[in-house]
Amino acid sequence: MGGAIQYEYDLEVLVDPVKNADLDIVFISATRTKGLQNWTATADGNDVVWPRDFLGTDIPRARISSYAYHISDWKEYDEHAKDLPVKLAELRAGDTQPAPIVLVAHSVSGLVTAKVMSEETNIAQHVQGLAFFATPFQDPDGDAPVSTLNAIIAKRCGYSDDKTTREAYVLQDLFENVSRQNTAIDVAVFTEFFGDTAVRNNLSLPVVSQVDNLQLVDDDIVGKPKEKYSVQSLPGEHDDICKFGSRKGVYGVVRRALQRLRGNPFNNRGTVTYWSGGAGTINFYQD
Repeated sequence: MGGAIQYEYDLEVLVDPVKNADLDIVFISATRTKGLQNWTATADGNDVVWPRDFLGTDIPRARISSYAYHISDWKEYDEHAKDLPVKLAELRAGDTQPAPIVLVAHSVSGLVTAKVMSEETNIAQHVQGLAFFATPFQDPDGDAPVSTLNAIIAKRCGYSDDKTTREAYVLQDLFENVSRQNTAIDVAVFTEFFGDTAVRNNLSLPVVSQVDNLQLVDDDIVGKPKEKYSVQSLPGEHDDICKFGSRKGVYGVVRRALQRLRGNPFNNRGTVTYWSGGAGTINFYQD
């Protein structure tokens, strides 16, 4: 599908269609994954890096990059949260107009995203969309950890469940931080479907999905007028939830969500909720 995969811990441009792109999409890999491995599937014996091989044509005029990193300690998330905006600012320095930014995170890289958004940088100010794949969130009330998801993430990453749970609170703070922006920021959340109600119960979120005839709806949560998020449940294991070897099926769900994050008018299709505070609004939706 594309060139050889480069195993580098840095910001790598995958698609740069024009000198002045009208959108920057940055994929932030989970820690301890090499280069583009996080987003790479195998189809017919070939490596398919869907942000490069699919999304580049599905969202024309978007500059698409990947940020890969490695940490040995939780404190290093702060370092990468400061490093990413610097590298991205250097990449955008030659642009005539500052393009809006969409950040796409997998697993605990959601913490890098949260900390990027907590910094008062020019980059954070231009973020208009956030997408999370299998990221450790607390429930809306903060009463209980998302124990099932945190345990899985901790095992995959080699960390203790307690540390993953504590760091998940950083993502709660994300919503307060981005709400201080002057413009709306759209958020798409993709979580694993384990074949039962584990995700729904432990996240305390309404999981409303229609993928391969799969339907999960938590009527009690959906009935609440506040503290409601809409989450897209995708089939797949934690490590593979963001790997697509075909344009068909689940990739189409993700593509449509990312196309909406690019800044098209919010059309209120599907389940739509609003979390607001300060001067801004975050829109949570599912396709």
